[in-house]
Amino acid sequence: MVPSPAVKKTQTNSFTGWYTYAIIFNNFELCNGSLWREPRMEAWLRQVGESKGIYKYRWGDAPIRTLAVTQFLEKNQVVKLCDIGYSHRHQYTCASHIHPCPVPPHLKGSLNSFYPQGCYPNDNPLCKYYQENT
Repeated sequence: MVPSPAVKKTQTNSFTGWYTYAIIFNNFELCNGSLWREPRMEAWLRQVGESKGIYKYRWGDAPIRTLAVTQFLEKNQVVKLCDIGYSHRHQYTCASHIHPCPVPPHLKGSLNSFYPQGCYPNDNPLCKYYQENT
């Protein structure tokens, strides 16, 4: 399969061509279910499953969904919902338009990492590639 322009721009290093590990760090997603039933998507997901990378290399759901979205959707079909804060373990991403960042009390402490710009990590090419909701 030939990588889409979005995969080339957001998932590969422009100097080395290697995979960047840039993924969408959020488990809050809205999508039309028909996307996952399209023949080309089903074929790709079948290849992912048959490769056994999920079991051998612990490929997670976020990288698989990120690669699927960047490969099969056009840039204008994806919108970032940046008005919602997100936390996972010791990381908290603030909603992008809320200042100062209201960190939930249970997440305050030296073990936590905060990302006030509403995107993690800030140098992730996906953070600036897709349009934000306004």
